[in-house]
Amino acid sequence: RLPSARSASHTAFSRAAGTWSFTVTDSKGCTSVATVTVTTATCGPVDPNKCYRLVVRYSGRVAEVINGNTSNGAPLGEKMYDGDPEQIFKFVPDGAGYYTIIPQHATNKVIGVKQCSNSDNKALELQAPTGTDCQKWSLTALGSYFIIKNKQSGRVWDAEGNITQRTQNNANDQQWSIVEVSCPVITFTKTSQPEINSDKEFISELQVKVLPNPSTTDFALVIKSNNTDAPVNVIIRDANGKQLSAHQKVSLNSQVKVGSVKWSNGIYFAEVTQGDQRKVVRLVKAN
Repeated sequence: RLPSARSASHTAFSRAAGTWSFTVTDSKGCTSVATVTVTTATCGPVDPNKCYRLVVRYSGRVAEVINGNTSNGAPLGEKMYDGDPEQIFKFVPDGAGYYTIIPQHATNKVIGVKQCSNSDNKALELQAPTGTDCQKWSLTALGSYFIIKNKQSGRVWDAEGNITQRTQNNANDQQWSIVEVSCPVITFTKTSQPEINSDKEFISELQVKVLPNPSTTDFALVIKSNNTDAPVNVIIRDANGKQLSAHQKVSLNSQVKVGSVKWSNGIYFAEVTQGDQRKVVRLVKAN
């Protein structure tokens, strides 16, 4: 029972779940009793700003995009955890109780059902985001584990080698631990420069150059590719992975201005994608 109160002011109390009575007594000694029932407060099982590994109960292995493939159709399998970005995922809520699941080695892709099928044993795979229900998933607690269910088919993640969708039976190969891990830090390796002949530069793949870098104001991205058909898209993120801006269908061999004088000093990233190719460059904002 909560203490009585002699005024109409509001007081906040922290209590466990249950039914509680609150008594108000006025100056004449008259009382009024209010009874409230408090249910257990719940939060979502995942934070969209954090990263997770998904561990299947029966084997202790984690979900991964096989071989770190970034192509559409790359299958989802299981493997012992070694911290590679293709084994780490973010969950983005759609506001209706479902999530899109984004692998951290290919943040412009999501996990969906092959051919958007409703059938058992259909593979889960890497897909370009379309917003369709076959790319949306719910998380339902089963003890200390979770069932990951597809919005369209109603079938769930099942791990027996490659990961497929199957009718829910709550077996250990359908139960997943969602374990928070550090979001991957993008590293860079120095690559050789493309060959240049006497007439023109030969561009063998998607290339991104930043001018200037470091910068005290903004940055210019110079993007080159021998593929003149596929569109180029650019996403700018801060060091925590938060998206700051997106640039669609960027023209090749032109300068794309990104960044701002208002950015605080630190490290930022530009993710440039064209078809199955992906480049990430680091932007250093300085005084």
